[in-house]
Amino acid sequence: MFHLFPTDRAGWLRAALFPFQAFRVTAYFFFFYSGARWPGRYWDKTDLKLLLIAGDVTCLVVLVLVGLVQLSTWHRRCACINSALAGFTALLCWPMLNFVQT
Repeated sequence: MFHLFPTDRAGWLRAALFPFQAFRVTAYFFFFYSGARWPGRYWDKTDLKLLLIAGDVTCLVVLVLVGLVQLSTWHRRCACINSALAGFTALLCWPMLNFVQT
């Protein structure tokens, strides 16, 4: 039976982790295919790159920490999925770090 809200603790944890897992796909879709437009405001590509880098770093930290916790609690499949997503995030975020100037 379909439940709109999760019924157990594991379901709530998966629901809380989903935005961090889905950020990679949705952020790039928004950045490259939306024409950098937001209703009522024009976003410059540099502003969007900074937001994308901040989101990437946040997701990277969360996915690595969750992957380590899952690995320590013997949830190897979930830990491998989250570690792979963290690696994918780092791989796509690395070239954009050249954009940041100190």
